[in-house]
Amino acid sequence: MPRLAANLTLLFNEVAFPDRFQAAADAGFKAVEFLFPYEWPAGDIKACLDEAGLELVLFNGPPGDWEAGDRGSACDPRRMAEFRKSILLALDYAKILQPRCLHIMTGLTPVDVSKEQARECLLTNLAWATDLCSKEGVRALIEPLNLQDNPGYFLSDFGDAMALIEETKARGAIAPMLQFDIYHCAKIHGDVLDWLKRTAGEIGHFQIADPFKRQEPNPENLPLGQIFQTIDQLAEGTFLGCEYFPKESTQAGLVWTKSQPLISF
Repeated sequence: MPRLAANLTLLFNEVAFPDRFQAAADAGFKAVEFLFPYEWPAGDIKACLDEAGLELVLFNGPPGDWEAGDRGSACDPRRMAEFRKSILLALDYAKILQPRCLHIMTGLTPVDVSKEQARECLLTNLAWATDLCSKEGVRALIEPLNLQDNPGYFLSDFGDAMALIEETKARGAIAPMLQFDIYHCAKIHGDVLDWLKRTAGEIGHFQIADPFKRQEPNPENLPLGQIFQTIDQLAEGTFLGCEYFPKESTQAGLVWTKSQPLISF
């Protein structure tokens, strides 16, 4: 049965970030995730987790200049030193926060670099990063992002993500797992159930939002019962991150969870 994790970057925005941990626990969550912890000292975040009795499932590696459009730098051969420094910072946080997973953002397709060069750079960086993550007991993930929301993102297809995973294995390196965001899959490919089956065995974490407006999952737009049944069959015990923008208040929006017997807190 998939277990829900509250994404504290998007949910419980009614209160300041440090207060969202207890708000999530009060709502019934036992696990959380968020995009980036780097604005706060790791020790402060750890205290919030411990005080609320929460497990941390996931956060992202540093994205670079987010406001300028950066979404990581793993595929840019001109930014390899920057990428490696960012992963070392992420793992410094991971040593304290003890997340299950770290999302390695591939970055935007670099200008004036061939796709082949960018892909080779990405493969090299992923092998290096996943090895370090493994030594720290952290599961490294890659996630395809849809181009409508993330123009220029290098990894924008679930088939390409699977090819990267398989090629990393073929080179004898530890491969990342797939961060399967149901929202992005629906936006990119349409058929979520088909891609769940195609990627079975390689998924390390799930996330969900409705494909329209990225709000609470709506059974009119997603076959939620079939999706959760398939997840339960393919990846029992895996966390499902609630990464959506609440239509109204976070608490009011959680009503969608009450009608889904195949998920739990």
